[in-house]
Amino acid sequence: MTAFFPSLRRLVTANFSQILVPLQQQMTVVLPETAAQHGTNFQPFPDDQVCIAGFEDELEVMPSLVKPKKITIRGTDGRKYTMMAKPKDDLRKDSRLMEFNRLWVPNLSGMRQVLLTQYRRRGNVMTNAELKQVCPRLEDSLETKRKVLVEQLLPRHPPLLSQWLVDTFAEPQAWYTARLNYARTTAVMSMIGYILGLGDRHGENILAGRLLW
Repeated sequence: MTAFFPSLRRLVTANFSQILVPLQQQMTVVLPETAAQHGTNFQPFPDDQVCIAGFEDELEVMPSLVKPKKITIRGTDGRKYTMMAKPKDDLRKDSRLMEFNRLWVPNLSGMRQVLLTQYRRRGNVMTNAELKQVCPRLEDSLETKRKVLVEQLLPRHPPLLSQWLVDTFAEPQAWYTARLNYARTTAVMSMIGYILGLGDRHGENILAGRLLW
């Protein structure tokens, strides 16, 4: 953690004032609902705001293009909050998405990790070196590219999300609820992503939950 973000560490070790955990609900102004609420006693922000107490030493580097880091903040309320730190990235679309969501759902796994776990169990994982070796050239014909896809890539990458759902939600009712939640959430988030103009939809930022909510 210190090697990647020494300035963050200094925020909690130097003599600064308390710094809020950057949660959307803590930065959203609440307007008075009635005229009676106007006055000096009205609080536009929550009274029990959570500040940064420290950072966990370990972080996770995501294997996507810009190598974002997943860090964990310890709040003054005793809870841990996961945040994504992205270098040299335009965060305006992320901000719009967070304004829509207004929450961070815990116990999530990236779709890539979910599928890699299933492939490893079957000894079916293709390394980057293997992928580069079988990948056709840009100037190759469509027939050549189709042959590589059908004969080499698809057999090594079968659809296994259904098996993950069975492994994770063993009870029939839990499995049915999880599958329904995933289908509905994927449909809604696909529409939202289109409206907001989100791109870069890959296996690291498509998430699956291990708990029912």
